[in-house]
Amino acid sequence: MCFHQNARLTPSGRERLVRLARSGLAPKAVAETMGVCAKTVRKGMARFAAEGAAGLQDRPSRPHSLHRPIPAETQAAIVSLRRQRLTRQQIARKLRRVSWRLQLFRGWSHDEATRTVFP
Repeated sequence: MCFHQNARLTPSGRERLVRLARSGLAPKAVAETMGVCAKTVRKGMARFAAEGAAGLQDRPSRPHSLHRPIPAETQAAIVSLRRQRLTRQQIARKLRRVSWRLQLFRGWSHDEATRTVFP
C-alpha cells in the first residue's frame, strides 16, 4: 500500500513505536523519540492492542463514506444526461444542483456502459 504523504510513521516505524512503548517508556518519551505526539503513541498502542500487528498497517485517509451521498435517482439522471453529451454545468442547471457536487459522482460512473461517454 502507498504511504499517506503526510504520515509521520511507516508500518515498521509503528512497530518500533510499539516496541518502545512495551519496553516501559512513557508515551511522552516514546513520542519524543519517534518525533510524533503522545496522542499518536496512545492511538498506535490501542490499535495494536485491538488488532495486533495488522493494526499497524497503513490505513486509507479517505472518509469511509460521503457525508451526503448522491441519491440513486440523481445518479441515473446524471448518466442519462451525460449520454446526451451535456456538460457538468448544464447538468447542474437541469437538476438544480451545485456543479461541484456532480464532480463527486463523475468518478463513480466509469463503467462499461458509460466508458465512451466519460473521457
